[in-house]
Amino acid sequence: MNELKIVIVGGGIGGLCAALALQQSGFCVQLFEREGQIKPVGAGLVLGPNGIKALQLLGLEADIKRYGWQTNHFHLRSHRGATLSRLSADGAGSPGFRTILRENLHRVLADSLAEGTIQFGRRCVRVEQDASQVTAVFDDGTHVEADLLIAADGIHSAIRKQLQPDRHLRYAGYTCWRGVMSEVPTGYVPECVETWGPQGRFGIIPIDEQQIYWYALRNSRPNDPHFAKWRLGDLIGCFEDYHDPIAQVLASTQEDRILLHDIYDLPPSHQHVYGRVVLIGDASHAMTPNMGQGASQAIEDAVMLAQYLHKHEGSLDGLADYERKRVSRTNQIVRMSWSFGKIAQIEHPLLCALRNGMMALTPSLVNRKQIEFLERVDF
Repeated sequence: MNELKIVIVGGGIGGLCAALALQQSGFCVQLFEREGQIKPVGAGLVLGPNGIKALQLLGLEADIKRYGWQTNHFHLRSHRGATLSRLSADGAGSPGFRTILRENLHRVLADSLAEGTIQFGRRCVRVEQDASQVTAVFDDGTHVEADLLIAADGIHSAIRKQLQPDRHLRYAGYTCWRGVMSEVPTGYVPECVETWGPQGRFGIIPIDEQQIYWYALRNSRPNDPHFAKWRLGDLIGCFEDYHDPIAQVLASTQEDRILLHDIYDLPPSHQHVYGRVVLIGDASHAMTPNMGQGASQAIEDAVMLAQYLHKHEGSLDGLADYERKRVSRTNQIVRMSWSFGKIAQIEHPLLCALRNGMMALTPSLVNRKQIEFLERVDF
């Protein structure tokens, strides 16, 4: 057992993965979660080849395969159904993409931890540190000392706000509805597809033979009262002219299972480490969902952090190497995802037609290079 005592704040994907990776490397870990139980936020997600490789290193390949759906292809279509592009992860040795419900991924990760690792109902409000230790201070006045603290407390991280008071969330300019339906349309052929059109974007992600995760995005003001009033019928009306099976998917969704969130990210930062505190996942580099990399980058953070600490035999010298490794990659993906979203959210009919025509003419080599960049992670 490595004697370094590590505290993790936040029980999301990044925090759970960090706890597991560190335990497997022999570190003493405590994880503090503000909620009374593991409470996934969102519906479904796509794990990229890089995220799958990281989970394989944690020994979770068999567990992940029990849930969700695996594919090598992601299709981009016009609202009339024409193919604009196809993103393929079918190179030698590539694990492809895997879709999964967030709650199932959380369950796999939490169940893999040593008993007693997670303490629920503990909300960290600030950190204090000196040359010898770091202290997590909780809202009930209690505190816990450690050698290292990992802030995995999400996009609204209280710890990041303390350490980076001048860094603020950036509104992407669009809002997102998400849902899961459990009544697959007759004759439906499963495929991961995102549709671009003048009424916004719509994504269909098969989870398994019975469930489909979907999302819809429209340009909007932040906290737009117009869209806040929308119900299922409004969504169906919005996308009624889009290709099948979009209308059927919406009509088969229970209205009380639909989530609505405005989309934000964090502008790139060149610092993830502050003394004995490390920011990971959305607390450090929250990104728009346009490349499906939010979860995968948090998992990469967790695995690499454990590897560098293990390589340096528990010395905090490994934090500098970790930061150098992660800053450039995560910043590049944040920028790519932001730019991709600006193109994807064009809603003017004429500009839509021009954009779609250009996408259809884009050589497949360009898309292949994007996948190769994501897969090219040196664990």
